[in-house]
Amino acid sequence: MQIKLLDKTIPAGLIFSMCTCLLFITCSDDLDNVTVGQDFLESEASLCMIDTFHVSLSTVLIDSLPTSSIDSLLVGNYEDNIFGRVTCNSYFEVGLPSNTEDVLDDDSFDSLTICLRYTGYSYGDTNQLIRIYFYKLLNRIELAETGYLYNTSSVSHESTPMATYTFNPRPVTGDSIELWVDDAMGLELFTMIKTSDERMETESNFLEYFKGIAIVADTNFNGSVVGFNAETDNIVLKLYGHRIGETLEELEYDFPLVYAERQFNQILHRFDNTPLEVIQSSNVAIPASEMNNKSFTQGGVGLMTKVQFPTMNEFLLYENAFVIKAELIIKPARLSYNTFELPESIYLYHTDKYNTLGSTLTDAEGYVITPEFVYDEIFEEETSYTFDITKFIRDELSDSYFDSEHGMLITFTYEEYLCSLKRIVFETAEHAAKLKLYYVHY
Repeated sequence: MQIKLLDKTIPAGLIFSMCTCLLFITCSDDLDNVTVGQDFLESEASLCMIDTFHVSLSTVLIDSLPTSSIDSLLVGNYEDNIFGRVTCNSYFEVGLPSNTEDVLDDDSFDSLTICLRYTGYSYGDTNQLIRIYFYKLLNRIELAETGYLYNTSSVSHESTPMATYTFNPRPVTGDSIELWVDDAMGLELFTMIKTSDERMETESNFLEYFKGIAIVADTNFNGSVVGFNAETDNIVLKLYGHRIGETLEELEYDFPLVYAERQFNQILHRFDNTPLEVIQSSNVAIPASEMNNKSFTQGGVGLMTKVQFPTMNEFLLYENAFVIKAELIIKPARLSYNTFELPESIYLYHTDKYNTLGSTLTDAEGYVITPEFVYDEIFEEETSYTFDITKFIRDELSDSYFDSEHGMLITFTYEEYLCSLKRIVFETAEHAAKLKLYYVHY
C-alpha cells in the first residue's frame, strides 16, 4: 500500500492549531482542564495521504418509487443502448365544472378537448414524433396503504382510446397544448349537464361514472419523454358549446384535475441488450465488474450507484493516526454524457446492507454535502465530482470498527429522483473512483 508523505515533519503545535480534534483530548468548558496526549506532544507529527483504499461501486434498482403528489405528469417513450427503454404513462382524475347550472335546454354541444401545460422538462430527442393515447379508466384510483402511488402502480383502462395525439413536443416553450377528444363522449357529458343527470350532482357521483384518465405512450415511437404541469389548474378537460340568442354565445365547462395526491406516473423499463440486463431483481447491489466496469444512476426508474469501502478496516491497523480529511473522487464514464448533460450536483445518501435509501450525508456542521464539480469539456479525462466525506469516515472509524456494509447511494435531490429521468454513468476501470485520505501520524 503506497503512502505519500506530504510534509516530512510538522511541528505538533501547528497540527494542534489546524485540527485540535485529532489530539487525544478530554473536552471541557474550562480550557484549563483540557489534557493532551503526552505521546503526541513529544513526537514529530507527519501529515500523510493515502489513496489506495479500495472504492467499490455497484448498481441498485430500488423496488419502487413514490410518484404521486409531485405535481408533474411524465409521458413518452425513449430507448438507447446504455439505459435501455423507459416508458412513462400517467393517471389522474378530473372533477365537475363549477358552472353546470348555467346550461339552457336549447344550448348545443361543439367539442370536447383536453388541455395540458408543459413544465419545460424533457428526456430524449424532442425533434422526433411521439404518440400518446388517452383512455377512460375502468376503476377508481386508490392509494396504497402507505398513502402513495408508485412508478410500478397501474390502473386498468378501456381498450379503445378516447383520443390519440401524434406530435413533436415543444417543452421549452412552457405553452399549453389542447387536444381533441371523441365527440361521442363530449356529447354525452353535455347532455348530462343539460338534463341535470344525478351523476353531475356531486363530485363523488361523477367520479363513479367518469373514474379518471390514463395517458399512455406508444412504444413504437422512440422520441422522448416530456413533462406536463400536474397542478389543478393546468390539466383540464374542456367541454365547448354554444347558445343562440340575439348573438352567438360560446359556452365552456372545465373539468379540472382533482385529488392531486392520486395523480401518479407509471415508469416502465426494459434493460434488454444493455449492461443493465444482468439486473434480475430489485434492491440487490450488482458489482460494476458485471456491468462492463460501470455503475448507473437514473431518476424515475429507480437506479442508484452504491459506494462502499471494503478495505477501510486496514486503517485501524495504523497506530497513532488520525484522519484530517477524506475526499471521494468519482468520475463519469467518458462519452456517456454527449447526449445528456451531466448534472452539476449529485448527492450522497446513507445506506445499509439492504440498500435502503437513508438520509443525505452531511458535514460536521450539519449541512448537506455537495460536490466540487469539474467539467473537462475538451478531453473528458478530468471530469469529476469530489465530495468531502470526512465526517462519514471519522464516524465509521470512531468505534474502532469500519462497517463496510454501511455505504452510500448516489443520486439527485429527492424531488429530481422522483419526477425526472436524469442519468449518470460512473467509470470503475480506466477512471476508477478514489478515496483520498489525509491523516496525521505521530
